[in-house]
Amino acid sequence: MTDLKVPTGIEQVTADWLRSALNRPDTAQPLNVEQIGQEYGFASQLYRVKLADVTIVIKLWDTNKFGDKEILFYRHFQDCGCKIPHCFFSGIDPQTKRGVLILENVPVSAQGDVLNPLTPKQAQNLTLNLARLHAKWAGNSALKKQSWLDDFSRWAPSAEWLKSRRTVFLKRFGSQLSSESLKLINHIEQVPALVHSRLSKMQHTLLHGDFHLDNIVFEGDETPIILDWARPGVGPATHNLSSLLFEMAPLSQFNDLLGLYLSEFNTSTTQPISKDEMSRALGGSILRLFVQQTCGVAMWHPSSDRGDQIIETGIKKANQMIKFWLARDPDLFSFY
Repeated sequence: MTDLKVPTGIEQVTADWLRSALNRPDTAQPLNVEQIGQEYGFASQLYRVKLADVTIVIKLWDTNKFGDKEILFYRHFQDCGCKIPHCFFSGIDPQTKRGVLILENVPVSAQGDVLNPLTPKQAQNLTLNLARLHAKWAGNSALKKQSWLDDFSRWAPSAEWLKSRRTVFLKRFGSQLSSESLKLINHIEQVPALVHSRLSKMQHTLLHGDFHLDNIVFEGDETPIILDWARPGVGPATHNLSSLLFEMAPLSQFNDLLGLYLSEFNTSTTQPISKDEMSRALGGSILRLFVQQTCGVAMWHPSSDRGDQIIETGIKKANQMIKFWLARDPDLFSFY
């Protein structure tokens, strides 16, 4: 994918290599290298690198684990509708199974954190940017040409998988579930069919496949920048929107943020959606998110206190989400 050798580690990122990658004619200059992102558990290796007057971020990873989709994303979706880092260089070495990206160094004023909610201003700005991303690609035929994108509408965990994960989850974390959540998880094998029923009429758009606050930073004016596009895909907008409304922002902002999203989305698309249609689809994505927050973490044994806190926080948010939606849309839960 590139004639320039892909480094297997940061020790192979030399000043000469970086000048070639950036097509810069600088004379010899030493590199200043700083590893970043470790505290947020990024699976890849991230480094902030300075060469003369240029500062960039280099991302290195094992393609056996994470593939090449982030490279494809930056090549096809650099102008995706929301703010993302500019990509200056990308490459894959099929022999060493290593990937590299050279990205814009974003002047970050705040790093998102899955353990802490957004400020009201941050939540509003992220909502606007998410609506613009979704509106740009909603029903866009260009997405069909990118067959490498994951199709998140094909979510279909088996009843056996759900039952086995439920057993493990309840043994480890059952005491943390609310009565409403406990009733739902005891009928979890019925959820996939209901999810598809609620989402069957939603047009597909471009989605971030790992949409959480650790993958979002904010510039000085609280403009959100969405990072880590290793799992881009297509599917209903409510998959990302439900994460924003129930995992990132306080529930006290729900009505305002949903209204803001719909207003921006409908202003920016030729295929507007009503509040009733969006609410119906949100119900499906909420059930899917509940499965991820419960069965999805059943087998995860974190190696850090932060990981344990992420599971605990996710369960609390799942309880709040189900209680909140049960009051708004009781029909969604009439299957048990």
